[in-house]
Amino acid sequence: RLVVSLAAADLTRAEARLERLATRLSGAVRMDAGRLSGALAGRVSGTGGWTGLGAPRADDLDVVAAAKRALGDFNFTAPDLRLVLSDAGVSVGVGGEGMRLTTPTGARVTLSPSDAAPLYTAGRGAGVMTLEGGGLPEARLRVFSYQIEDGQASGRVGLDLRTDLGPLVDATVRTEGVVRTAPGGLIYRAATCAPFSVGRIEAGANGAEDLSGQLCPTQRPTVEIAGGDWRVNGRLRAGEGVVPFLQAEVGELAGDLALAGGCALEPHLLDDPLISRTDVTATERSAGLPRGGRR
Repeated sequence: RLVVSLAAADLTRAEARLERLATRLSGAVRMDAGRLSGALAGRVSGTGGWTGLGAPRADDLDVVAAAKRALGDFNFTAPDLRLVLSDAGVSVGVGGEGMRLTTPTGARVTLSPSDAAPLYTAGRGAGVMTLEGGGLPEARLRVFSYQIEDGQASGRVGLDLRTDLGPLVDATVRTEGVVRTAPGGLIYRAATCAPFSVGRIEAGANGAEDLSGQLCPTQRPTVEIAGGDWRVNGRLRAGEGVVPFLQAEVGELAGDLALAGGCALEPHLLDDPLISRTDVTATERSAGLPRGGRR
């Protein structure tokens, strides 16, 4: 039986730092014809940080500033880390409690195992990640499968998200599709229409409430991120909501949608309208009091 204890401190590489790492693994390992095989399991914990997004700025959206603070200083623990050594290489998995990351700001991230595959085996894997607290979005990311080739990752994912983003308050979306990284960013293509809702859009007298509908994929990627800039593309279907300044409830909204932002993730409309004016149908469905409105 083999017992491995490892401790490290004050390791830094580019924007990442590892202040402390403690590992104790045990199991059975054997050497056969110059090849190692066996299994090890145990506990891993540590503290560290990553500043790749930069320091929080005054013009950051609240959720972006929260993400920067969480990534900049965190503790991580995997009570049941599992390593399997075989001809295929090293397989990495975690027990039912998963791997937990916590921050002084109250953010909590949990990486859990998937029934489909270990977290990592020979450049492939699967898993589930949840985020909550500390100003982070409430999110559940299901990585059904991923692969890493030539330094780039791609995979099939599903996301359930609830967050506030700039003028969008209590926004939710559920989507599944394919994501791949690219130099300086990533590209996501939704596989099907994604249902969404927004509690309200804070835009002064021109705001709106109780918005819902579906965002459907088009020929362009659904999400494009590159060099700190981002863009969301889609086709709005079955949109509806309340427009207080019109004292009306509108429905059957449809059309092409494009939203973009820069490094601070401040959303703005593109040169093409948010919704193509030539392809919008809207009906006032309120004969009396509109939902959430006034006479």
